[in-house]
Amino acid sequence: MAGKIKITKYNEMLVTPDHLGDGAELSPEVGIHEVCFGSISLVDVSETHAALVCDTCGLRVMIPREVNTYGELKGYFIALAMPSGIWVTTEVEEGGQDGG
Repeated sequence: MAGKIKITKYNEMLVTPDHLGDGAELSPEVGIHEVCFGSISLVDVSETHAALVCDTCGLRVMIPREVNTYGELKGYFIALAMPSGIWVTTEVEEGGQDGG
């Protein structure tokens, strides 16, 4: 079965080749865009970033150039999806809402 990696917050998936494991190096043709079935290519865009670009619909997703394997790509997008820096509390501090 092919692997899938969620690459946008809108649940768009990159379908990766069956025979590649997490340790496999990213190739110029990374996989298939599950939404439109276009080929997703890895394109260098700067010294620090590359882009995953769909040749059918034009989807473009930036990734750091340090991401070199399918496992690192999966880990990068998992880390992006995790909330960070958000702290919610329902406690009211002394002298809070009612001023008392």
